[in-house]
This record gives sequence, C-alpha cells and structure tokens, in this order.
Amino acid sequence: MSEIISPLLKHVNIISHRGFLNGPNPIEENNPSHISSLISEHGFDVEIDLWYINGSFWLGHDCPTTKLDSGWLSEFNNNLWIHCKSAETAVMVGLLGYHAFCH
Repeated sequence: MSEIISPLLKHVNIISHRGFLNGPNPIEENNPSHISSLISEHGFDVEIDLWYINGSFWLGHDCPTTKLDSGWLSEFNNNLWIHCKSAETAVMVGLLGYHAFCH
C-alpha cells in the first residue's frame, strides 16, 4: 500500500490549520511570525482566519486579535488559504485576487 500512497504525496499540499501542526496551541494560532516560519522554513501552506476592519487586515479566529503589516499578506499570499471572517473581508480579499473562502 505504501508504494501506492508515496507517489501520491508528491501532489499533496500540507496545510497547517491556523498555524497548528500538532494540535491547538494558543501561542501559535494565527500568529504571523509563526506562520511566516512555517511557510519560509518548512514550505507548508497555512489556513488563516482573516478580518478586514477599518482599512486594516487582522488575524484571529473568533475576533480580530493581531493587526497585520501592510505587506505581510502579499508576501505570503501564494501559501495562504484565507478564511474570510466577514463579508467585507471577502470583498477586499477578492479585489486583491488572493486565494480565499468563506462559509
């Protein structure tokens, strides 16, 4: 079975959920520096929870908690799976052409 699965993994993206690799960790959750490290040093994709409020982007699951620098999203865009946490966020992310989803 492993001889079948191994070649398939070459086509699989590992997506870290909110920056987690081994279960929940409040320090790592939606933490820009941790997410940057996962992408830059390990090549992972990362699902993030994103808010757009009063002209700024914020990370945070249940509410916006960490304001992002203006260039962070564009720098890591190719490895981010953006979970838009509001309709306004979805519109702005769509205008920027980033990979995003909402539900």
